[in-house]
Amino acid sequence: MSRPEPHLPLWNPGAPSPVRSNGTAAPSTGRLRSPDAVRYAHVSDRIPSSLDALRGPADGVVRPPLRLAWSGMRSFDVGRPGIRVGLYQLVITEGLAEDYITYLNAGHLVADWPVLRRAFGPVFRTPWEERFPELRLAVPHD
Repeated sequence: MSRPEPHLPLWNPGAPSPVRSNGTAAPSTGRLRSPDAVRYAHVSDRIPSSLDALRGPADGVVRPPLRLAWSGMRSFDVGRPGIRVGLYQLVITEGLAEDYITYLNAGHLVADWPVLRRAFGPVFRTPWEERFPELRLAVPHD
């Protein structure tokens, strides 16, 4: 019997085998989950319900906790757009809901979104743009 390729979805341990004894794929039971679906299942849950909740600083230097900034830069001057984009990328991809509220500033997020969104895959970009349509509106269209 052939083994599934590593890129195939993860299997729920309680579900029946995805491969029949003759080596063909069994019909989907809806219990397959991709590694990304498991890892990023709660991205939408962490996003605040309102942009107004994002009350991070508009200027000054912030020093996020080690669980966020454990390698590389440890301090970020949010008054400098290039530095701020790096911080925002880090917070959005690695942070918790309280980090969004603490470190992200709504005005800066909207202004920086055209640059930020290019750094994110759809797993982050889509839920943020669905929750806050103003982010999508900030992106210039050709």
